[in-house]
Amino acid sequence: RVFLFYLVFYIWLAAFWAACMWGLLQTIDTDTPTYVLDSSIIGTSPGLASRPMPPEGRESILTYAKVNKSWVTPNNWIPTVDKLLEEYQTTLNNTQKCSYRNSKEDDNSVCDVDINSWGDCKPNGSFVSNICMYFKINKVFEWKPDYYKELESLPKDMPDDLKNVINNTFLSYPEKKNKVWLSCEGRHEADQEHLGPVRYFPEQGFPGYFYPFRNQIGFRSPIVAMRILEPKSKSCI
Repeated sequence: RVFLFYLVFYIWLAAFWAACMWGLLQTIDTDTPTYVLDSSIIGTSPGLASRPMPPEGRESILTYAKVNKSWVTPNNWIPTVDKLLEEYQTTLNNTQKCSYRNSKEDDNSVCDVDINSWGDCKPNGSFVSNICMYFKINKVFEWKPDYYKELESLPKDMPDDLKNVINNTFLSYPEKKNKVWLSCEGRHEADQEHLGPVRYFPEQGFPGYFYPFRNQIGFRSPIVAMRILEPKSKSCI
């Protein structure tokens, strides 16, 4: 009788657990998170990702070797650039060509990322012949950027070079205001001197027409490629 009791009890317990699990799974949307933006842990401020990234972390050193024209570390060659370039060189059929004047059909559509617009940083397979870094905004579900609409709203601590770029854009290409601007410079004065001039491809920011991200099939975050034109050799930046 004891055996029969426990047999029935555990069968009932397993059935109850399965019913609860089934009910829980019915409430979960596999495409949409339950909590988004302010109600989520991530919030409304996506991070900025850069490649290459040292495998040991941000405090370790990246070295660019002129001999084989690639990023290296003291121990090995950096594979993160290859992984990024491979992803963006894959052809997708469900994307559309977008621009500031020709935005996507609706928020659920996907804009194509054209690697031909990366200029001097365009990859040839896994090979890039110039010193380039790549930046993208991490995906945050339903996030839409807030844009600077007036020059008076620019932060006081914004780099002067970027302010000039934004000012020229507002005057010459007002349709390009809807952009998340990007600026890279050395942390210290010596770093800025050693880094030298840089050039951005396809432009100095991320177009707003790519967003929002809604887990669309084929969505790829826009890339800003930055070529370091004349860095000082044998220097730590």
